[in-house]
Amino acid sequence: MEQVYKYEILPMKENKYWYINDLTDNLRPQDRDELSQLGITDIHKEIADSVRASDEAYVAVDNMGKVIVMYGVIRREPGGQIWCLGTRRFNEFKKSFVCGCMVVLKKWRAIYGTLWNYVARSNVLSIRWLKTYGASFDRGYMKNGNEFWKFTIGGER
Repeated sequence: MEQVYKYEILPMKENKYWYINDLTDNLRPQDRDELSQLGITDIHKEIADSVRASDEAYVAVDNMGKVIVMYGVIRREPGGQIWCLGTRRFNEFKKSFVCGCMVVLKKWRAIYGTLWNYVARSNVLSIRWLKTYGASFDRGYMKNGNEFWKFTIGGER
């Protein structure tokens, strides 16, 4: 059972490199696996590039300043391409984060319309999380023998 934990959501700026370091060092296994399936070897650079490219990016930290999750949105047709990477600590906060995330996704849907990205078919935890927000899934593409599904939240598919 999830205990009551407090966390803070902060705007993410690329100069907050210590948050990127913490996320890189403590990345959830399913996120690390998915990045590996995409052929990404420099995870730190990928996260920094994602933060830099984002119209909005945030980091959730616990009361000790440790990263729980980092997420953002990039204006990219057909709407907003969303991304989210978590640390191993995410499970301690998942229920409260799910509720808080609903507010963010509602705001982003009002701005971007359709929210979308791709998820590894093997990433069942992320797929379950996305279904919580009403995501629909279509076959996307294959990379290095791994299947990635396109998901959309809101708007036209």
